[in-house]
Amino acid sequence: AHSPAKRGREKPRISSTSRQDFKLALRQPLLPKGNMQITRQHNRSKQQAKVWVDDKLVEMLTQFGDSVSDASHRWQGDTLEFAFRAGGLVSFRGTLAVSDSDLRLELPFPFLAKGFEPRAVDEVNKWLDENL
Repeated sequence: AHSPAKRGREKPRISSTSRQDFKLALRQPLLPKGNMQITRQHNRSKQQAKVWVDDKLVEMLTQFGDSVSDASHRWQGDTLEFAFRAGGLVSFRGTLAVSDSDLRLELPFPFLAKGFEPRAVDEVNKWLDENL
């Protein structure tokens, strides 16, 4: 017979379903991400809008000063895929899709940068107001 003290120390049994759920949970990111999404209409043709994006992308990123580095981009059809580092620590990857009528920016925010998302959204919107 087991004493009450020993019963409290017994390892809990984990069913195979629980183990699978646990393994799946370990594969998921532990830190949540936000997602900046901004859609703006433009009054250009799709091709003119793509040229405008190419011309203005560097300018838009430089508004954040020295905190942005290692910027890169490439077009995949009508979607610009871009990446950069902020503060030398946090990596970002986003897209800017160009349609006949609008631009759609999507930029997932890593948890470490989540606190800056509202300011970044404001700054990008302000920049678009002034330049689009």
